[in-house]
Amino acid sequence: MMVSGTTRQVLAGLSGPLYALSWVTAIYARNVYELYLVRIIQGFCVATINVVGPMYLGEISDTKIRGSIGTLFQISVYAGILYNYILGSQLDYWRFQLANLAISILFMVTFIFAPETPCYFIRKSQDQKARQSLLWFRNGQDVNVVENEFEDLKKTIASESKIKVTLKTLLTSWSSVRCILLLQGILVFRIFSPVQTIMAYSDLTFASGDTFIPTQYISILFAFILLLSIFPSTCLVDKAGRKVLLLVSTL
Repeated sequence: MMVSGTTRQVLAGLSGPLYALSWVTAIYARNVYELYLVRIIQGFCVATINVVGPMYLGEISDTKIRGSIGTLFQISVYAGILYNYILGSQLDYWRFQLANLAISILFMVTFIFAPETPCYFIRKSQDQKARQSLLWFRNGQDVNVVENEFEDLKKTIASESKIKVTLKTLLTSWSSVRCILLLQGILVFRIFSPVQTIMAYSDLTFASGDTFIPTQYISILFAFILLLSIFPSTCLVDKAGRKVLLLVSTL
């Protein structure tokens, strides 16, 4: 609901200050209830980014490479996990929070210069701003090519706007329900996969094994392998297709 009435850039940018607030709160936390507050704030940020992030990437990317651009979101997730595993093994508590605070500040001072998506401006009947946004994202491309893409976007959004979607139709239309069930099925299998558990309890999991390598270094190696595993999908998603990669990922 918030996404439909608020710009993607504002919602995504809002997560920066909230994340920064959560890290500052974590630094000065003196009891477990303040840490609960940190998790609540970060939970809101994660939910916002999980919705707005892929949407923002999808609306600014070229249709020919939209799948590859979409994988950047998951790459950033695994890169963040690797970043935390490395620093968490070397820094004490408050320096670790400062390192995460630095990332939030870096995001705030850089993302503020990113424009809103052209699709958003078209939906708001602000064609001139939509053109400027598209030209910014297609920097270096021929103006005529960008103009053709702009006209295609207008036609696509115009056809979409004719379809009125409400919560009732979303839950009663079989086509919508089918999509929701498919998505929920994918999410359930993802959440219940062993990878999620290992990521959450990596030190405890690897400590139970008989190995001469310190557990924190095994965790770092595990996160590095996860990050590398995304890149084949980045190269193949627009060529092999989404369904094929989903099926292969279950093997």
